[in-house]
Amino acid sequence: MDENEFYYEEDKPSRTRILCLILLVIFTIVLISFMVYRRMHTLNIRENLVFELGSTVPSDVEAYLRNKVFNADNYKINLKKVPMADNKFSAVGKYEFKISYNKVSKKGILEVKDTTAPIVEVQKLTVGVDEDYVVDDFIARLDELSLPCTVNYKNEADENLQAKAGTYSFDIIIKDSYGNATTKTVKLEVAKDANLERTKKEDLEVSYIDPNYDDWQGIFFKKAREALPREKIEDDEDFAFLYDYSDADYAKHLPSEYQGHNITHVATIYAYNKWNYVIGVIVRAELENGSIIYLES
Repeated sequence: MDENEFYYEEDKPSRTRILCLILLVIFTIVLISFMVYRRMHTLNIRENLVFELGSTVPSDVEAYLRNKVFNADNYKINLKKVPMADNKFSAVGKYEFKISYNKVSKKGILEVKDTTAPIVEVQKLTVGVDEDYVVDDFIARLDELSLPCTVNYKNEADENLQAKAGTYSFDIIIKDSYGNATTKTVKLEVAKDANLERTKKEDLEVSYIDPNYDDWQGIFFKKAREALPREKIEDDEDFAFLYDYSDADYAKHLPSEYQGHNITHVATIYAYNKWNYVIGVIVRAELENGSIIYLES
């Protein structure tokens, strides 16, 4: 056998190994390039997206995607089907959203839950001997998105303590419509000369208005002489205008500088004291020029 031919046969396996190594390197480069391209051009929507009711809606696209985001400005998020108010999730449920990138669009599902217990402030209650009271009267402030809430005595016997003068302490339970609950300890004073109903009627301090408008600055159209339960307003002659007035009637109460302008919308707002009694009515008028005026009678 020729010597050169002998070495040629020995080199052939070596060349095969080199060729395989080169092919492996090329395959690896192609695979890595494909993976990088896919991460850059594929939308991988996160699964099990869950947000708390009342929390801020994320504006960062990375909150919705599993893939690496290289240029967030090129992504568009469509959340039109997601209920929100003031950029916060406003309703419990499952909602569809869509994200677009480089002519590729994908839909996803997010879920809004309420797992937060009601935030409650309570107040001491004073009633007369043998005067009835209700558990709701212990609530001074309730901050809760999942209304209505139920308020109950932890011990049913605590709803009938008015027969004997004294001071009593017990627990009440406040639960929202999704079962989240808060327990509060309250105090009840039963006194001979006290009268809870009189206290409610004499309290003319504003606790809240409904519906709420942030631009209200304390102007009433009509104040009540004494606070009244909401259902009794219609029987009070001072508030007969609520059922008789038209926009033209309200226009007569516009300030002189706005006389002649047309009213496009009137909102009737009720002001309540902390006992949920109405202490006055507010009239908010929107004019054709965009101005907002709170009217005075």
